[in-house]
Amino acid sequence: MDHALPTLENRLDFGKYYLIVLLLSVSVTSFTQPRHSNSSLILPSIFSDKMVLQQQRNVAIWSWAQPGTNITVKFRDHQATTQTQLDGKWITRIPSGEAGEPFPMEISADSQRTLKNVLVGEVWVAGGQSNITLVTT
Repeated sequence: MDHALPTLENRLDFGKYYLIVLLLSVSVTSFTQPRHSNSSLILPSIFSDKMVLQQQRNVAIWSWAQPGTNITVKFRDHQATTQTQLDGKWITRIPSGEAGEPFPMEISADSQRTLKNVLVGEVWVAGGQSNITLVTT
């Protein structure tokens, strides 16, 4: 039986795929892990200053706080309220509106967090190899 040694090219390809998988794992983890603070309101890192929301959608905003806490989310001219579940999780939806200037988003529980410069527009997620292209007209 002939056992060929892996070529340098095959080893480099494996290294690229390993790196991509590693980076994706880190990205998913950072988006879903809570950002801790002195407040009982804990936001995942995906909700931050300068984030971009898809226009014309009821976007989901979620987080964690002490069980039974009343939560209020204010964005543009809209307000949504909810209450945390027994495990501390909560989720609500709020209209993003049309694309436009940066806006503040206020999330209130036992304390208030204001996310600054929240943009509304088109959000595109593209994945592929290094030769991926996007033609715009």
